[in-house]
Parts: sequence; structure tokens; C-alpha cells
Amino acid sequence: MTKKSSSKKRTGKTYLLYARVSPKGSTWDAEETSIGVQFQEMKDYFQVRDPSATFIEVFDEMKSGKDLNRPGIQRIIADLDSQSDEWDCLVVWHLDRLTRSLNDALPLFKKIRNADKGLISIRQNIDMFSAGGRFMIHMFISIAEYEREMTSERVSAKMHGIAQQGKIPWGNIPFGYRRKAGVKNTVEIDPDKAPVVRDLFEMFLRGQLTFENVRKKYGDMFKYRTQIYKILRCKMYTGEFDYDGDTYKSEHEAIIGKEMFEKVQQMLPQGEGNKRPRPSRQKYPYLLLGMIRCHCGRHMSSYSASSRGNSFYYYKCTDPLCKNAVSAPQLDDAVVLEIRKLIFNEDTLKNLYRHFLEQLAEERAANLPQVKKLNEQIAELRTKRDRISEMFTDGIVTADNMEYWNGELKRHSEALSKAEESLVAAKTNYTDDPPEGFFEEFDESMKQWAKSIEVKPDDDATKRLLVGMMVQDVICAQKNQFKLNLVLSKRIKWWAVRDSNT
Repeated sequence: MTKKSSSKKRTGKTYLLYARVSPKGSTWDAEETSIGVQFQEMKDYFQVRDPSATFIEVFDEMKSGKDLNRPGIQRIIADLDSQSDEWDCLVVWHLDRLTRSLNDALPLFKKIRNADKGLISIRQNIDMFSAGGRFMIHMFISIAEYEREMTSERVSAKMHGIAQQGKIPWGNIPFGYRRKAGVKNTVEIDPDKAPVVRDLFEMFLRGQLTFENVRKKYGDMFKYRTQIYKILRCKMYTGEFDYDGDTYKSEHEAIIGKEMFEKVQQMLPQGEGNKRPRPSRQKYPYLLLGMIRCHCGRHMSSYSASSRGNSFYYYKCTDPLCKNAVSAPQLDDAVVLEIRKLIFNEDTLKNLYRHFLEQLAEERAANLPQVKKLNEQIAELRTKRDRISEMFTDGIVTADNMEYWNGELKRHSEALSKAEESLVAAKTNYTDDPPEGFFEEFDESMKQWAKSIEVKPDDDATKRLLVGMMVQDVICAQKNQFKLNLVLSKRIKWWAVRDSNT
């Protein structure tokens, strides 16, 4: 999601323009429905209707419309819940850009109405200001939901049809098989790997299957124990497979017999495949996991050990030659204490804030030439496109040369759309300085952060979130010595849209 505001003074209404493109493969993701094109068409809609309008742009790229679990939509919902007066009306290019689910749409429309804001879909020329408009919105959303469900049913029916033919309807092929060249959804035995599968089953039945024995025999072919147990539980090796709750006879050759497979299943730990219970599952939250590095430069991972009924938790270097390991609880507490000391030091915060402003200036300086060049290119392409369009209305284009000028018009229009998309992407990192007085607001929020982490919330995820907002990385030396690197930009950007914070 990217948000940017028009630099115009707010003299009329402010419209929040929302655009979305689906993941690759959607028929809605052709060039004529790109994010740049959607935004431009929405702005053109208001040129005559409301010339003094200002705009806020929010978009979700490569996101499905089947639900509202999208950053852009969550930002809009947060604005509605907080009764934000930053914008007056939500505008979409087409209602299915907003949502394809009636169950999601109705609560969203209610929020819009309760917040006393409007909703306009320019392609369908309907709005929420009238009862007729609201009825049309419900109808269009119902149609979009019906189309999505029908598509899902068709795909499901197709996949079941493939399975009924004994072919494989999914993508990942088990170890021991390979795709058959030139034949879709068909696999065949891999002559190099199939004997390994048989050997693993036989080793298991003989009681000789340990990870160490497998590594001695097959080297780096298996890096994790889970790979071996995944093979032992795979039904495809018997010439059958399960899909969507049903069992199908496969057309590929079996690698092992059903009797051997069933005997192995009875001896394996009971549970639902890889989801079997894990009584020794990790309980310590490891507050700095993913943020901590060893002094040798490698990441440090979680590690635990038990002795006489007691559990001990460590951060351990991933380099086996380094052997650096530190107590996780001690290091977590020490890092939190150090962060709180820095937060209550105003000089530290001012230095970090100054560094953050310098970073913004550098980003703008690096992006400015590209933005300027794209603006010039867009202006030139628009002029050429408009001149060609005028040739049609002025009668210069005739039946003899119409094909040529149609091609030229299409070429310039496509080039313009691509340039506009590039401009939207370039402006993503083109960030204005925070408003005056922002540091004081930020300083107060940091004090609240310090109080929150001091009381140590019971929710481990919240703890990690609070620490992760400030920490860039922790460089850990031996004997619990560490260097803490803070990053202010994460915290400021998070706070800047506080209405949508968790």
C-alpha cells in the first residue's frame, strides 16, 4: 500500500482514490486496468465535476479481492473507525477493485455510511449518496461474488477431473518421481531417486533409519529429518493418492507395495501427517530472533537444552566453527533495558531523528531526477496522444490511413500508461518531511512505548512488535557483550499512520 496526498490546498472535497491489481493470472490485470490507469481515470472523472478536488491515493498491488485482508483496505477501515476527516469520499475505478465478497462489502458500506462519507464507482457511474445507488452497489457486488464462486467451482471441478484420470492435479512432485516430458499433469519414476525411497522404507522397517545413517549413506541429498519422514508418509509411492478428501488410483507406477506402506504407517508416531503433536514445542518467545547477529557476521538462531528437569534457552551462532552462544533471557532483558535508557535520553532521540531526516533527503535527491524525467515523458506522450486524437475529429484521418493512425494512437496510449505506472512506483520512495511539531509528538509516543515494554505484556507477539519497531540489529559478542543498532525510520513510519496501528 502506498499513500500520497496532492500538494494542492484543500479548497473543495478530498477524495480517497483506491486502486488494486490482482496476482498474476487474473484477467483483470491487463494493461488497461493497471494502477496508474485506474488513478488517472478516476482523476479525469472529477476534472469537470469538481475542479477544486484534492486526492489521496491508496493502492494494493498483486492482492486478491476475495477478502479485505489487504494493507490499503485496512488503512481505509482504520480511517472510518477513527472518524478521520482527512477525506470525504472513497472512489474506486470499479466495485470489484474494492471487494468481490458481499459478506465483506455490506459491513464496509455500513462503516462508510456511519462515517458520513461517500462511495463512488466511476466505471458503473453509481454512488452511495442515494438509495438507488446503494441498491446498485449491492447488486454489482453480488454479481462479482457469484462470478468468483463460479470460477472457484470450475477450477475445483477441473482439478477433480484431472485426479479421476489418475493424473496429478498439484505442482510439487514427491521425491522419487519426475514430470513426464510433454505430458501435462503426468509423472514417472525417477530411476536415480526411486531406489533411495525403497531403501528408506526398508531401513525404517529394519530399525536402522536414523538421520546420521542416512547422511552417511546419501550425503547432502537430505538436509533435514523432516524430509525423510515426509517421504515415509507419502501415499503416492503406492500408486494411489489423496486429493480433497478422496482417494484416487494413479496412472504412475508404484515405488513400494501397499503392505509395506501400511506397516510403516503403523510404526510411525501417531498424528495427522506432519501436524502430529509436538509436546516439546518451543515455549520461550526469543524476543530478538531474526534481529540478532554474531560478532563473526552470521545470524544467531534459537537453541534450547534441558538438564535435571530444567530448560535453558540460548541464542547460538549458525556457524558451527564459531560456537558463540549466549543466554536468551539475559540478553533479551539487557537489550530492552538499554533501549529504554536511550528512549529517555532526548539527545539520543534528536540525533536519531536528525539522521532520519537526512535519509529522507538522500532518498528524495536520488529519486528526483527519475521523477522529473518521467513527468516530462508523460507530458510529451499526452501531447502526442491528444494531437492524434484531434486528427480524427478534424477529418485528417481517412479510410486509407485510419489503420496506421489507430496503431499510432494505441502505441502512444500504451507508452503513456507504462510511464504513469513507473511514476507511481518512483514516487513510492519520494517522502516529504514530517510536519512541524512532529518530533514532540514522536517523543511523547516513545515514552508511551517505554511504559508499555516496562510492564512486559503477556502477549509475546506484542513484545516482539514493540522491540522490532526500534531495533535494526543486535551484534552479540561473547560473555553477553552486545552492540545495539536502532533504526528510527521504522518507528516514525509506524507512528505516522497511528490510526491503523495494531
